[in-house]
Formats: sequence, C-alpha cells, structure tokens
Amino acid sequence: MALSAQEPADDEPYYDPFEDDFREITVDTALFYSPLGDGSTFFAQMSRYGFGFTSYRSRGLDERFARASLAGLELSSGLGRYPDYHLYTALGALAPQESRIYGASVAGTYSPLYTDFYDIRASLAMQGVSATYTFSQRRYRNGMRLRAAGEAGRGWYYAVSARGRWGEDAFVKGVFTDSFMASASVEKRFRSGASLSLFLMAAPQERGMKGWTEREAYVLTGNNLYNPYWGPFQGKVRNSRVRRDFAPLAAVNFGISDRNGVYYSVSVGCRYGYRGRSGLSWSDASSPAPDYHGNLPGHRTEPHVIAALEEAWRSGDERVTQVDWTGLYDANLFSSGGAALYLADRRMERVEGWQAAFSATAPERDGFRCDYGFRLRRDRSNFYREAADLLGAVFAYNRDPFTGVESDVRKPGRRVGPGDRYDYDYDILRREAVLFGAGHYRYGRFGLSFGAELSFADLCRVGHYEKATLPGSRSYGSSAVCGFTPYNVYVSARYGFTARHRLRAEVFAGEYMPCYEDIFLSPDYSNALAGGIRSERVAGVQAEYRVPLAWFAVAELAGYLVHTHGAMQVDRYYDDLYSAYCDMVMSGITRLDWGVEAGVRIELAERLVLLTVLSVGNNIYRGEPEVAVYEDASGRLLLGGDRARLDGFVHSATPQTTAAAALNYSTASQWGFTLEGMYAGRRYVTVNPLRRTDRFLYLASSPEERQACFRQERLPDAWVLNVGVTKGFTLFGVRVFASLSVDNLLDRRDIVYGGYEQMRFDEYTAADGRNAYRPFPARYSYAYPRTFLASLTVSF
Repeated sequence: MALSAQEPADDEPYYDPFEDDFREITVDTALFYSPLGDGSTFFAQMSRYGFGFTSYRSRGLDERFARASLAGLELSSGLGRYPDYHLYTALGALAPQESRIYGASVAGTYSPLYTDFYDIRASLAMQGVSATYTFSQRRYRNGMRLRAAGEAGRGWYYAVSARGRWGEDAFVKGVFTDSFMASASVEKRFRSGASLSLFLMAAPQERGMKGWTEREAYVLTGNNLYNPYWGPFQGKVRNSRVRRDFAPLAAVNFGISDRNGVYYSVSVGCRYGYRGRSGLSWSDASSPAPDYHGNLPGHRTEPHVIAALEEAWRSGDERVTQVDWTGLYDANLFSSGGAALYLADRRMERVEGWQAAFSATAPERDGFRCDYGFRLRRDRSNFYREAADLLGAVFAYNRDPFTGVESDVRKPGRRVGPGDRYDYDYDILRREAVLFGAGHYRYGRFGLSFGAELSFADLCRVGHYEKATLPGSRSYGSSAVCGFTPYNVYVSARYGFTARHRLRAEVFAGEYMPCYEDIFLSPDYSNALAGGIRSERVAGVQAEYRVPLAWFAVAELAGYLVHTHGAMQVDRYYDDLYSAYCDMVMSGITRLDWGVEAGVRIELAERLVLLTVLSVGNNIYRGEPEVAVYEDASGRLLLGGDRARLDGFVHSATPQTTAAAALNYSTASQWGFTLEGMYAGRRYVTVNPLRRTDRFLYLASSPEERQACFRQERLPDAWVLNVGVTKGFTLFGVRVFASLSVDNLLDRRDIVYGGYEQMRFDEYTAADGRNAYRPFPARYSYAYPRTFLASLTVSF
C-alpha cells in the first residue's frame, strides 16, 4: 500500500501553560496562601511568572532540574520527556499550602534550581471561606473558584477547594478551555502531637491547542495569531488538536514525634487516570494540515502553482487556510470499501502510579541536625492510539499509518471502529527505590548543609502488538530491563552578616536517568534499545549575595555554572535523503549553562517600592555529539559514526538576557497600583541537530547553503509593559478584593513567543545539475496582544 508521507505529530515544543496562568496564579498566591518565605532572590520572584510572553525556562536548564514534592512524595521525574504541567497547575491552585525552596535539600528532594513543595495538612491552610470570579481573554473567558478551610473541633481540620474555567480564547480561533478542579483535605491532630492527613484531588480538563507554523503562513493570512489546527464544520469551529487530562490523586500522611524529639513522617500516594491528545491520521491521501509544506507557496517551484496558492491563501478561503473537515468527510464517503482515508485519533497515556515515603528529622543538638529516609515508587503508563472519529468512514484497518503494514500480526486484518485501539499499544514500567540523608550545621551566623540522594531504578517496555516489520520479541512482550543508579550530592554554605546582609554558596553533582523516549529507538513500536544508554551527569556551582546599599535599598547578586554531559536524545522524523521515517540517536551531548543575576529593591517612599532585576547568561552546546540513524519501521541501522557539529550553538529557546522593573504603590485605603516593564533579549530558535550533521553539510552545494545549515536564527528582542490595579475593602463584615491587570499594555502584536527548526529539507536542482537540499524554514508562535484579566474575591 503506497502511503503519503506524514509529519510526525511530536515535532513541536511542548506547551507550557504558565504562559496563560501566571497572572491568575499571582493573584491566587496573594489571596489564599500564607507568605511563601522561600528565601528566593529578587530575580527569581519576578521571573517566576513574569516572562509569559516568551518561551522561558529558568536559567535555560532542562525541566528535570526543577522538582515537585507532595508530602514527601516525588511528583516530578515522570516517565516521559515532558513534565506534567497540568498536575502542577492543579496543585498550585488546590493544595492547602505551597512553598518554593531554592538551594539545600528538604525532605530528601534536592534540586539545583528549586523544588515546589505542596503540603496536604489542612491545619496549614488559611482559614475562612472565599469565592472568586475571574474574567480572562486568554485560553478561557470565565473562571470560578471556591475555598473553605477551618477547624471542626476535637482536633479536626478541613480544607476544600474547587476551580472551574471555561470558554473560548478571545483572539485565537479553536483555542478553548473546559476544566474543573476540586480537592479535599482532612487532618486529625492528636493530643500526642501526631497528625493524620488525607488529601484527594481530581482535575479533569479539555483544552483546544494552538499550533506553531512557518512565518509564510502568518504573512499570507495577515494574522500573527493564525492557528492551523482548526476548521469550520457544520457552522462551528472544530479543533483537531485537543488535550484531555483526568488523573485523580490521593495521598495520606502520618506524622509523629518520639520522646527524643525526632519527627517521623510516612506518606502513601497513588494516581490513576489518563492523559491524551487528539490529532489527524491519514493513509493513501494527502496531508489534511493546511500549512503542510506542499500547500505553502514558498516550498513550490512552479510559477503557476505559486501564484495560485498565494491567491488562495490571501483570499481567506477557510477550505485552504484551515482544516477542511467537510473535504475529509467527502473523501471518506467515496473511499473504496468504506475504509477511512482520514480519521481523528487520540494519543493516549493511561497513568497508574503509587509511592510510599518515610522520613525522619532529628532535633538540633549542639548546632547540628539531620534528616534521612527513603521513597519507593512504581509507575506504569499504558500508551496507545485510539480512533476517536472515523469522519464518516465505516471502519479503519489496524495498520501502521506510515508504512501500511499490519500493526498487530497476531490479529491480522482487524477492523477498527470509534473508541478502538490501533497502531500501537504498549506499557512503560518503572520501579525505583530512593535513599536520602542530609546534615545541617549552624554555628553563630554560619550555616552548612550537605546531603546525598541515591536511587536504584529500572525501566522496561512491554509491547501488546506484534508489528509485521518487527516480528516476535522485537516488538511484542517485554524488552530488556534497563537499570540505573541516579544520585545527587551537594554542599551548601551560608553566612549572615546581618538580617539583610548574607552570602550563600553551593556545589552539587549528580546523575539523571534518561526518559523512556531516549532509551528506546521507537517506543511506539519497538523493544529495541538505543545504543550506548547512560545517565546524564551534572556538576555545578552557584552563589548568592545580598547586601544593603542604604536603609531604603537592598541589592542582590547571584551567579551559577552548570555543566551537563553524557546526555542522549532520540528524535523521530521523516528523512528526506532516505525517504523513510527514521530515528536519530544523538549521544555524548554536553551543555554548559552559566550566568549572573542581579536585583535591587528600593523603597522610594513609605508605600512606593521599585524593584529592578537583570540576568545575563549563556546556554550553549559544547563538543560534537555522535549521531546514528535507524530506519523506524525495521530498526535497521542506516548510518553510524556521524557527528552533529553543535559546539557553540545555543541549546535553549529561553532568552539569555532578561531585565525587568516593577513599580508598586499602595495606599492606606487598600488601593494598589503596579507598573511593570519586562525585556527578553538574545533569543534563538531551537536548533535541529540533523541539519548540522556531516551528512547534510556535505550535500550543501555552495558556501552560502552550508552557512544556511549552520546559521542559528536570532529572534527579535521582546519587551512588554503591564499594569495592574487592586482594591480591597470590607462590606458588612465581608472582605472584598478586586483586581484588574492589563498585559502588553501597548498592544504589540509582533512579539515572537518562540521558534524551532524543522527536521525536513526541500530538494532542488543546484546550478551544477546535482540534487541539493535546503532546510525548511523555522516554525514560530507569537505572543498575545493586549489582554485583560479581572477578578473579584469575597472572603469571610
């Protein structure tokens, strides 16, 4: 069966929801949480949610360096490559108490960046009842929030919370949010000082997404917020890419102190549910994506085709610029035998995990205290593809959408209907045991902390389909078990000259196990392991210094250096030279991240405060990783011993120079005014290693084309102004708090949120008559124009 080439569905950056939520989270923190008191720097405070208009990552580091903990249970370090941002957002809204800790380990969870701790004890929640209504223009329109916490007598405490958000995006068609989050926490405090806590949380959501695309599509449509994922259908907007999440979480914690003052904590938690993302699949047909490269004039060479495509795009015909749902139904209606040429699918992950944790914290004696403990963890994720909608067809075959071969030779010729699994079905299993210990010493103004965390982990794949091109154990049954021993060690020293004058320095080292996507050549289909699997090694140092400049001003300076090496990365893509879907294994990846951060806080008047921050850093590759290319369908080695010439390239899309200033004014009558200016510079598109391999550089027909492969595009500098107004007052004994924030006050519509280089190449005939290849243009996303967020809270 001859099939049309399809774009891999995972070729764009994972979307970070903090871009949308940061204003609401900031308001929630001010209203509902006790002061965080986390000792963070001025820069960390402003950057936590401030740079939502650009693709931002703290210090340019990988997400795995930021961790999350719930009552001593590990929430971060998931199986896959991307963190569970939906879970973190839900906990930030629902947990009785949240804190962010920078530096030394707490409860055996160390991070060279920071760790977010979520405490489930209801007695720590801010007591009272409150309700909030929110109006937004980004991702949703309306939001409601209810919280209640208090003491029920006889040592019982409770905290319940619920939040809903719904509605369509005000600017981007096809983007919407329909989510509900709820939690309940109950705690019993005994006379002996022991406490028993139960926390339950559920957060189902459905979210229409926005796609990244080439600049040409934005120019032709005249809309920098153009979204290629949606199309008109029966008078409505239908989005082809929708994320769905529903994975409830339950945790129990028991804490008690013995007669010697040692505090023991035991926690058990479990999570069960699903995460999914819809998309379009097709066979024996052309791509339904409106921005598929064959549909864009810039990828064509025939003058009459270019002119026709430009005219069609500029006309605004939604059958051209958007997903043509009616055309897909018509194609299926007239397909041979009723088999689907097109179908809407869902890529699903069934989440199942449980954990147990024990920790002990000894009281301080002679300036020294220690804590120690262990965690046990078992994760099982079932990944599969599901037929969501046959788009008018009678059935679909359980065949590989890319090659047309049987996806499961044990059930040949199986016909698939709505809700049935097809294409792939497998489990990823992980077991992990973690031991940790830390010591803390204090002598006068001097403090010293040191600790270690050692894990014993193994991971394997269990295939439920036997693929025709990968018979037997190559795709079916259990793979080889991969064992790892990740660890973290650190030493942190601090000295307080005065309450406002202090110094902290830290050195750390460790290893991190690869994500499952970087362990297997093609986990959707194959049990084959990538060659040379090893843990990523990390070492670094960081220091912070805070000093008063005067009684009304405090300055801070921080510096960091993080060196990572030995990392692996497996990319799945369509290779234009081999005309096949391939897996590119890159090993021996080395990165160097370093920079300085500065901040000054000035009390200009009694109620007028100015906070300014600046960060300058570098996030670059060092060395030239080794590259091997395998055919995805068969696992056959196509190329070995190649090199990716990445030395000196920027590895992160985050801005390497950032600056911000915030002027805050408050009155005795509870008015508050904020003016912010945020700047992000030295930004680059995310590099594609493939175009910098010797194989493609050799094919460059001229120095100019070789330079085109090497050049990393720098994105324009970005800046925004934001304003906010708040008012608090008491009415008939009820506290009322109103807020209004305006982001991107000047309505700048040309801010590029981020970009990445595609893996594809255009083939053409060079001047010397031989075939040459030109890399595809990068894909981009643009930031929002002026947007409003308003909220009204009543509490008593």
